[in-house]
Amino acid sequence: MEKYDWKDNTYNIEELLKKFPVVKDHRQPQEIYEAISPKLVKRKRPFWLFPAAASFGVLVVVFIVSSSLYNHKPMNSSKKDSKQESMDMGLNTLQANDIPNIFSETNQRYAVQPEENYLTFSLTDPNDKKIIIPISMITDEKELPSLRNYNNKISKMPFDQWGLLPIDLDNVKKLYTKDDKLIIDIKSHTTSLDDNTFFESIKETFRWQNYHEIELLSDGKSEAIFPVEEAGNHAFIEYMNDEDHPTFLTPTKERYDTLSEAVKYMESENFKWHKPLHPPIPDGVDIEKIEGDKNKEHVKITFTNDSGLQNNEATTLMLDSLLLTAREFGYKTVTFSGAEDSSIEQIGPIPFHTAITVPVAPNPVVLE
Repeated sequence: MEKYDWKDNTYNIEELLKKFPVVKDHRQPQEIYEAISPKLVKRKRPFWLFPAAASFGVLVVVFIVSSSLYNHKPMNSSKKDSKQESMDMGLNTLQANDIPNIFSETNQRYAVQPEENYLTFSLTDPNDKKIIIPISMITDEKELPSLRNYNNKISKMPFDQWGLLPIDLDNVKKLYTKDDKLIIDIKSHTTSLDDNTFFESIKETFRWQNYHEIELLSDGKSEAIFPVEEAGNHAFIEYMNDEDHPTFLTPTKERYDTLSEAVKYMESENFKWHKPLHPPIPDGVDIEKIEGDKNKEHVKITFTNDSGLQNNEATTLMLDSLLLTAREFGYKTVTFSGAEDSSIEQIGPIPFHTAITVPVAPNPVVLE
């Protein structure tokens, strides 16, 4: 193409743009749709990634615009000031492969790993308190649950940014542990033993802390003891309040007899759509078979060869939902395989064809 002096006002930008090469896509509309359909499920990046991603995006735009202007300067330009020379030198030394491709792969996880310390809190949807979202705050060291500790952590949570409601501990007088039992002392005549939402939130909070029993006291007097099931036979699905809030994973209220039944429900074509809940397994991704060993220690999840897996955040969310669901059925390790057409060996930090230890809790967050 002929080069132009972009400072010359005599040129008509519209006419110049018409001289760009014509690019045609010879695929049929159906082919294009099938190629992009796995990407159509819209997911919000967790809020703590926004500042970094936004800053990087600005740098990329500045680089592209600056690079375009630099490459189109007239060849007969005679003088450059010192600032322009510095910019040119920087652009000459910065190569495209020096820019990290944060949009094609991610280390962001939706599940807490075994080596991490954490405290889990069960929050609820503002419009339906039966939807419980366990949020796991990552801590520097292992901390025992206590009322003071929990209230301190709750005070730091940005509930408005998450679009969630906090667990209500106002009527709790004491909260402490004894061996593998959690003891909660509530104020008398404040929380009814029939308040199922409160107790479901409490159980969902502390089952991720490896407590197997909760004793409920009322002003120091024992009222009830109920078990906490570590493996609840739930499926993990996607929760997003709306497009202005981040995405989390939440267990279904329903229980399933087998892992295969739970995973089937998680697939887009079988999911009963109702916002703010969404299927974690999108269109274009299919699971061919699920093979668990006799001891229910290890399970292999195989995708069909034509499953459109990509190294991105949406696929990471899907794999973490499968890992958490496998944990719900007592499995200790999981191996992902298949999707041969996608040539996938690893999604972010999650490898294929390798046994992976299941996570210890959902939805890790890091707060200052």
